[in-house]
Amino acid sequence: MNMIFAFAAYSFVAARWGIPDYATTRVGRVAVETLPAGTEALAQIEPGSRVVRIGDEPVRNWGNLVGGLYEAEGQVSIELVDPAGTHRLDVPADEAERRVLASSIDPWVEAGVGMTMPGSPAEEAGLEAGDRITAVAGAPVENWWDLVREIESRPDERVEISITRNGRDLVRAVGVEAEEERRDGRTVVVGKIGIGPPSPEMTYTDASVGQAVVHGYRETIAVAGVILGFLRDLVTGGISPRSVGSIVTIGEASGQAAQAGFDQFLRFMALFSVNLAVLNLLPIPVLDGGHLVFLGIETVRGGRGLSAQQRLAWSNVGFLIIVGIMIWALGNDFLRLLGL
Repeated sequence: MNMIFAFAAYSFVAARWGIPDYATTRVGRVAVETLPAGTEALAQIEPGSRVVRIGDEPVRNWGNLVGGLYEAEGQVSIELVDPAGTHRLDVPADEAERRVLASSIDPWVEAGVGMTMPGSPAEEAGLEAGDRITAVAGAPVENWWDLVREIESRPDERVEISITRNGRDLVRAVGVEAEEERRDGRTVVVGKIGIGPPSPEMTYTDASVGQAVVHGYRETIAVAGVILGFLRDLVTGGISPRSVGSIVTIGEASGQAAQAGFDQFLRFMALFSVNLAVLNLLPIPVLDGGHLVFLGIETVRGGRGLSAQQRLAWSNVGFLIIVGIMIWALGNDFLRLLGL
């Protein structure tokens, strides 16, 4: 039912308001290390360039750009302006490689503060939503990806961040936290200050009922994949355990979604519903995933399941695990509120 609700919510938003996408066609960065063979020419694209055409198809929003790369066949040209240029690619025939290609380009996002985490270094330093960040430790930043690069390269440092707020130029000193992340199979220490990017300008493409249903299905599957990826990285150490939040984080995120409009609030509810569905299927006794494990054991044993005493014992273990996770998540929120 959680998945069905999310699917229905995403489909309704697409049918009522249209299929959302970033309005920009400006390139923020290209992940050179993930480009498939034959597409290395994309590395020559300068941040800030606008893609206007892929092959014979005009590009009007970011969805056109991603879709054009994903659906292209053989050799294709990409036309850009600001500065003007044309690059030719040999698009791989393999669908998985085309998906990697489409995800190797990120849109332009302004270097600014969309939100601050409670108790984060950014909040303590006085950064506020709406601030435009112009420099980090004297290094100019043009977009969000420049900002991320500069912050991540300075773990455990205290840096001066130049901002523009309501037409005034200000400087704030921020203590950058150090966090461990798994990248390319190794553990690296990166800097974090606890901010989210500004909300990009969105465009909505009118969709028929059929298109809205297809979009709702795809978005539900995509969100489930993101949540599963988060859990995987959490287990493997790719994401800090401090990233887990509880009702405090949920309350703040829902409030921000509500302020953004009813359509965004519905999308947040759908995301939260998918999150519940995925977590409920974890193989922990007392959750539905745990009951599926019990049924699997019964199947393997030829119809002979665990005894009532064994089920009760494992359910008690599962209950303790769930309580531990709740304490862990609440603890993270309280530490953030305390600035620790």
